[in-house]
Amino acid sequence: MLKNSFFKMKKFRNIVFLIAVIIFLAVAVFGYLLYNKPHRNIQKTKADFTLTSIVLMSEFEANTTIAAEKYNGKILIVSGKVESVRVTPSNSSILLSCEGSFFGINCSFNSNGSTNLLEIKAGSEIQVKGECMGYIDDVILNNCFLIN
Repeated sequence: MLKNSFFKMKKFRNIVFLIAVIIFLAVAVFGYLLYNKPHRNIQKTKADFTLTSIVLMSEFEANTTIAAEKYNGKILIVSGKVESVRVTPSNSSILLSCEGSFFGINCSFNSNGSTNLLEIKAGSEIQVKGECMGYIDDVILNNCFLIN
């Protein structure tokens, strides 16, 4: 009888070990697939909203929560006047001004979208397509591309 309970306990331990290994492998495969998930091609994705920098900023200043629910994670085409251009080896950005506001729309460009940024001068009107990431004084657009 002692021998029988020993074999039951060993069988139970093996089953628990097998379940733990299966769970570990499932989590590892899920993590690998999530880590290697392809990024959304913003340049080819249809824009969710097209608006001016002034309208976008006024919505965030009026009610940050409602504007964040509406725009965060969405692809926007924003037109506006360039306040400043910053190009460095590590990142590039354009700040679109918003008349009547101290802040603006901060458009960050990756290496694919940063071509011709040095040709843009402050005061010129442009259109930018990017993903809205929220509002911290400035409205943040990431992975931007210039619209010709």
